[in-house]
Amino acid sequence: MFRFVRLWDRPVPTYRPGLKYGQGLSTPGVDGLSPEAAPGKILAPARADLAAQPPWRKRKERVGETDGGLGPLRAARSTYSSLLHCFGAVLLLVLAGGCDGQNLPDTAPIPGGGRWRAFARAPVPLHESAAAVIDGKLYYVGGRVPSGAIASLYRYDPPPAGSWTQLASHPGTPVDHMGAAVVDGHLYAVGGLVEFPGPSVNAVYAYDPSENSWSAKAPMPAAAGAMGIGVVEGKVYVIGGLSGGQATNIVCEYDPETNEWTDLTSVSPMPTARDHFVAATVNGKIHCIGGRQVSIHSITGVHEVFDPATRTWETQAPLPTPRGGFAAAVLDGKILIMGGEGAANAVGVFSENEEYDPATDTWRKLSPMTAPRHSIAAGVIDGVVYVAAGSPRIGRSFTDVHEAFSFAFE
Repeated sequence: MFRFVRLWDRPVPTYRPGLKYGQGLSTPGVDGLSPEAAPGKILAPARADLAAQPPWRKRKERVGETDGGLGPLRAARSTYSSLLHCFGAVLLLVLAGGCDGQNLPDTAPIPGGGRWRAFARAPVPLHESAAAVIDGKLYYVGGRVPSGAIASLYRYDPPPAGSWTQLASHPGTPVDHMGAAVVDGHLYAVGGLVEFPGPSVNAVYAYDPSENSWSAKAPMPAAAGAMGIGVVEGKVYVIGGLSGGQATNIVCEYDPETNEWTDLTSVSPMPTARDHFVAATVNGKIHCIGGRQVSIHSITGVHEVFDPATRTWETQAPLPTPRGGFAAAVLDGKILIMGGEGAANAVGVFSENEEYDPATDTWRKLSPMTAPRHSIAAGVIDGVVYVAAGSPRIGRSFTDVHEAFSFAFE
């Protein structure tokens, strides 16, 4: 069934290319991808920011001569003909199926599936930070801003304060794709990537909130970034990730009391080597869910569970919506998987929010993100899941959007 949208009586939307091609220009996901590498495929659909336009009205206007890098537009055109010129493929999708099909992510709430609300924006637009909660406050460390990787540390104090504070940066090389874990009130920042898909680093730093200071710890046995990380009985487990530009299946155990690492890879390797997945700990077991093997075209829904007590793995129900670069949170003993990259829509980003119940080994859909993003991290405070910053489009893009999910918001 066709649904016609009256696009011709609104000013021309602002056009922004979804992705730049070339080595090192789009991370994570499509680094080094070129039109020649995938002939006949739309690798980076255009994005029209309709919401940011002036009020509806009929008029004619000239499109900027280099708007969107599409080349000179030599004459004034009506808004309708300009849309056809600039957005032919996207306009065809809208006319054929509206914006709720392959064009944009679904953001409609699900009854009984919780709600999302907006909160104070992140201090800067960034993505690929690591997040952790200490004493009811959310910490974001490392990541990437438009100018490059950063070593910054930010703290978010939830309402009634609802504010952000910049703290001491970690002393190491600025990286993104770090892992973050909390043991005895200290934040451990582990590994990371200088660039995508490497080089990766093996550095480890511990942050003391009471002193606002960092200290270097024993490095990991293997350098890695975009890994999974979990804490069980006071020990930190680093699993998988990118090392040497390849997806790995490493399992390394760190004891903060002795400042020593144990490499368990030869004994208990993760069955499926991957990166850009999440590790969520429930009842002493670490659930490694989704991810990919370097390329955005290799996303998976595989769900493997590591038991540190027995050093064994088992397979559980797969993630219904395979993806990579998403956020995870544990809420009331259940695992929430939010956002991610690799969707077949105009922005390449998932809005899906899916909940896993370890007790029944089943999944269900919750209300999707109202601001779909990838390259995100989350933290839970008093029953609210906070998700700040990230990437609103496939590849390297940045936002300072901050929204939170809760069943109490309904």
